[in-house]
Amino acid sequence: MSIPLVSNVGFTEVTQSLVDSNSGVLNDIAGSKINLPIQYFKLGENITGNLTLNNVANNKKIILDTNAKTLLNSAGSPLTNNSSTALELKGSGNIQSTLKTSTKTIDTTSHTGTTVFDNTNGSNIVVSSASTSGNTENFGFTNYNNNNSPFQLTSPSGKTITISGTDLTSGTILTFAQAKAVMGSDLSNVSNIFASNNPSGGYQNNTGPYNLYATTGNFAFSSSFSGYRQMVSQTLNTSYQGDNTSFAFLSYNTSTGQIYNSFAYRQNDQQDEAAVTQWTQTTLNSNQGYPLISYITITGVTVTGTGRTLTFTNLMTQASTGDNAATYTLSGADPFDGTTVGHSGGGSNTSVSNRNSTDGSFSITLTVSGTDANSKPYVLADVNNGTGSIDTSTQSYSGTLSTKVF
Repeated sequence: MSIPLVSNVGFTEVTQSLVDSNSGVLNDIAGSKINLPIQYFKLGENITGNLTLNNVANNKKIILDTNAKTLLNSAGSPLTNNSSTALELKGSGNIQSTLKTSTKTIDTTSHTGTTVFDNTNGSNIVVSSASTSGNTENFGFTNYNNNNSPFQLTSPSGKTITISGTDLTSGTILTFAQAKAVMGSDLSNVSNIFASNNPSGGYQNNTGPYNLYATTGNFAFSSSFSGYRQMVSQTLNTSYQGDNTSFAFLSYNTSTGQIYNSFAYRQNDQQDEAAVTQWTQTTLNSNQGYPLISYITITGVTVTGTGRTLTFTNLMTQASTGDNAATYTLSGADPFDGTTVGHSGGGSNTSVSNRNSTDGSFSITLTVSGTDANSKPYVLADVNNGTGSIDTSTQSYSGTLSTKVF
């Protein structure tokens, strides 16, 4: 009986130490045997990392026998077959990528723009400038010296605000309708009033001190001004000595939003405290000088550019609904923590988070989980990322491969 010749077969046992010392390149591990037409690689132990096979013209058949051992790569693909000959898998050992997460961190607080996550088919997070609502801002006045026209609010210094869908840059004069919208028709949004300690109009025995506060109450002023609410800059029942003591305050027309500089005087000649109802409004836009109130504080203001919107978009295509769904989870606490998103092409594949600050930094991890109908785990990398192919049927491979989600 003749002995079969095996001189055309290159046998190579693959160990972890050989993989590490040869960067996982099977050609180098095999050495000169790589030029033989038949290549037979066998795992001698469980292997961690990637096995790469480069093309050799003489190779006609290539077999990778898992030998009931595993080949796992947590950083990417476990195989890179660049041979023009298919790599035939054999045995029952699992060959899988275990890469399930992708993390991006931006430490720069001034960051805006798009950041693409690795190994996610271009999934990304966009940090953009946004408006913030519910801010508390100071509004000044204009038309102080015009005794015939109502005063108008001016928008806060150094900021752009939005009122009824219109952006107003710093120092913009508000229309009466805009003033009414931002203050509230009953002044409910005015949280405080500020005044100089020495008014330039009225009798100069009004020396203060002034207790600054806002009111939405209607005082018992003359009936001709009954349609106005008052913004007052000092408590009216504080003791002010002197006949017909007068002082400045602002009157607000609840219908039009117009603001006037109004004066009041004490109706009696008593030298003691005057109750609130003893003061009578005498005129609108009195010519006695600047108003006592210099600016007011308003709550609930929308300011543009003071916030950040963080929008994550998932571009991976493995279905996130139905049987054998993949689950895509964002974590990192700020701005996303345990947030799930749908797949590209179905479901909601975006998640939006808003910040009331200009901080554009983040650290976000995307995790994929789940298995397909054949119990192959979903991962972020191919089993084989080479130019060549793998064959699971010729050698009756029975191990479990992983499945990329895009």
